[in-house]
Amino acid sequence: MIHLYTRTREWFHKIRSLCISYTHTQYAELVLYSIAFAESFIFPIPPDIVLIPMVFARKSYAFRYALGTTIASVLGGSIGYGIGFFFFSSLGMWIIDTYSLHAIYESAHMWFEKYGILTMLVAGITPLPYKLATILAGVFTFSFPLFLVTSFIGRGIRFFIIAFLPHVSIVKKIQKNRGMLLLFMIVLLISILLLYTFLREIM
Repeated sequence: MIHLYTRTREWFHKIRSLCISYTHTQYAELVLYSIAFAESFIFPIPPDIVLIPMVFARKSYAFRYALGTTIASVLGGSIGYGIGFFFFSSLGMWIIDTYSLHAIYESAHMWFEKYGILTMLVAGITPLPYKLATILAGVFTFSFPLFLVTSFIGRGIRFFIIAFLPHVSIVKKIQKNRGMLLLFMIVLLISILLLYTFLREIM
């Protein structure tokens, strides 16, 4: 078991290093979008590791990269939804077994029944395995239009925050004005809650 864990870690780090090695090549953008697409249903490496060095290397393209990554991720998420909806007993379970996601799967049904929209938003923004959320959304027949909307919002927030990081001058201005930062956080929180309430109403 320990040997298998060690081999898996080595394999993970090799893939990660390979992905990063493409960030300063002419294929960087293609690699970024391909990773974002595949990570949403099967690939183990998140697109952030390629997106971050790319947005810092070419600040003027940062928001273009973020948008492309978001679109690719949502498209890949749609594949994950299809796997959960049509092929869960075979391919879906294989993915869960491969990444040892059984514990999360056990509690996911309740989360999708009670907080489906919020679950997709959280999975899209946070480091939680988005691929699992996409597959389970299909398994539990979560509304596909809402799946697309919440995925686009969640993934968009995550990747555009990364795209925003290189613009240090803007960040410094916000840091100098603590009141402005606090107001921004309050507005963001209220917006998410209003969005959640609205989406719940139209389900």
